[in-house]
Amino acid sequence: MHTAFTTRRLLWLVPAFGLLACAKKEADANAAAATAQQAPAPPPPPAPVTVTLTARNNSKMTGTVVLTRQGDSTSVALTLNGGRSGTTYASHIHSGTCDKPGGVVVPLTGVKVGADKSGTSTTVVATAVLDSARAKDGALLAQSHLPNGKPAACGEIPAQ
Repeated sequence: MHTAFTTRRLLWLVPAFGLLACAKKEADANAAAATAQQAPAPPPPPAPVTVTLTARNNSKMTGTVVLTRQGDSTSVALTLNGGRSGTTYASHIHSGTCDKPGGVVVPLTGVKVGADKSGTSTTVVATAVLDSARAKDGALLAQSHLPNGKPAACGEIPAQ
């Protein structure tokens, strides 16, 4: 008799424990959903930065550089206008300012100018390299060079 009573009691407890387990799972799911709703959305990526290149050393060359941060990398799209057809212009990001350029921080893909006297190039660089150079030197610039090495066009890159 003692065994029958214990068995009936156990049979009653099994569904009760099942209900408790389901209630705990639902409470955990509700807590996770509430946390997910309260979590802030990640910030949007920074807007691209456009730099105007102005002529240097009577080159008559102008252009633009568009820097687009994409997480750990930055796309640098360079356009030159007014160059000599068939010429490839070396380009770099330097530390410093256009009036007082420093060393090369990162080389960019050279810009080959076509028959229309314009050309473009795109280079992907490590964002950390640019951030580190800015932290160290305070200012950055984009510059394209004449075949003799003198600056042809330059623009200062604003802090992002």
